[in-house]
Amino acid sequence: MVDIHLDALASTINFVAGIVLALDAFTAKWKTGVVRGWERLFEVLKAAGKPDILDDPSGKPATSQSGEDWADRRTRKLAVFGFLLLALGFALDIYSKVAGNPSLFK
Repeated sequence: MVDIHLDALASTINFVAGIVLALDAFTAKWKTGVVRGWERLFEVLKAAGKPDILDDPSGKPATSQSGEDWADRRTRKLAVFGFLLLALGFALDIYSKVAGNPSLFK
């Protein structure tokens, strides 16, 4: 049977959380390029008189702000997910240190 130690699991979760947050940081340049491309696309559509071709996720007509809103939503989702993983990892780490310390329960 596999013996899983909570401190090892906590460290693994913290490592995965670090990867998630690093991916968010390393894709910042890509997200900036997407936002710039969105702004150019919107300018072309607006000049062509068809700004209502694109809709944002809520179904409203897109605006020049929609690209930035998308990047903000994506960053927020990854940041919250990474933070929750870190919090879980730290909670498991603290629990394993408290529960695994017999001198605390004498």
